[in-house]
Amino acid sequence: MSDNRHYQLLDQRTYASAVACLMLFVFVHIYEGYWIQALAGFGACLVICLLAWRLSANPTYEESRTLRLTAWASILMMLCFTIQSNTLGSTYFTFPLMLSAWIVFPKGLAFSLNIVTAVLTTILATRWLLPLDLFRYSTSQLFVICVGYVYAAVIERNQDELAQLANTDPLTKILNRHELHHQLNHALANCRRYDRPACLIMIDLDHFKGVNDTHGHLVGDQVLIEICDIIKHRIRESDLLFRYGGEEFALLLPNETLDQAQAVAENLRDNIAKQTLTEQIVITASFGVAEAHPEDSDQSLLKRADAALYQAKQCRNEVRTLCF
Repeated sequence: MSDNRHYQLLDQRTYASAVACLMLFVFVHIYEGYWIQALAGFGACLVICLLAWRLSANPTYEESRTLRLTAWASILMMLCFTIQSNTLGSTYFTFPLMLSAWIVFPKGLAFSLNIVTAVLTTILATRWLLPLDLFRYSTSQLFVICVGYVYAAVIERNQDELAQLANTDPLTKILNRHELHHQLNHALANCRRYDRPACLIMIDLDHFKGVNDTHGHLVGDQVLIEICDIIKHRIRESDLLFRYGGEEFALLLPNETLDQAQAVAENLRDNIAKQTLTEQIVITASFGVAEAHPEDSDQSLLKRADAALYQAKQCRNEVRTLCF
């Protein structure tokens, strides 16, 4: 599933939940005879429905967050209006609204929204709440903010750990093949939108099967780890190294031209060939280099770099380039 589709489904479920809660709010106020408050709630429902309709345009992450923030702000305005109207029951709706912010928004934004909500609703409630009731109301909001922050921090940490497990090769601790396709699409998007160069280098260790056959797979694994360390120490922080499969790696170079990528590949080829690895093993590597173009897809760029690597493997310990 694409990222945009994921955000679209998330927003649709969020908006459906918000409309359901607001309609409950509307029916309660109709039953109690507060027609103005009910009308305000119905208006907020209409705003959210219009935003949900906007989702058909397949928004980006930034657009999705803006739409959610607009929907959330409309509910807050409706809540402030009803609290201003001296309805005690309206204060109870403050707490689910504050809790929803921790689920729908990033931790920092959710914290800010909770503070704004607490300050606004408390100020409005001072007009008619007794001091003791106002104290209870404020302390309850503070409790929600504290619990929500802890909850969001735990969820954020767990998400980071899961993302690392999903995107990292367990042996070499570099990025894996799944993340390669994501980063390629990101680099190609920058190439199309901002005309930024990017290059992909495919790397394959020569005669690596002989290392496993002679020294065993544990030594072979250690060789892979050491090769990754050699590469990581000779590239920029913005460059991304991936394990593509077995003894094959991919190196994505954002904002580098084909000539620069060739120089990087030659430098890596030379350094790998000069290194003495575990068990006194000396190994070489072949490199295939391809430059990204606006017309490329992730598959076409990979195919071109892999074809260049195939040419390099004919001679071993070589760098080959395949132009668009």
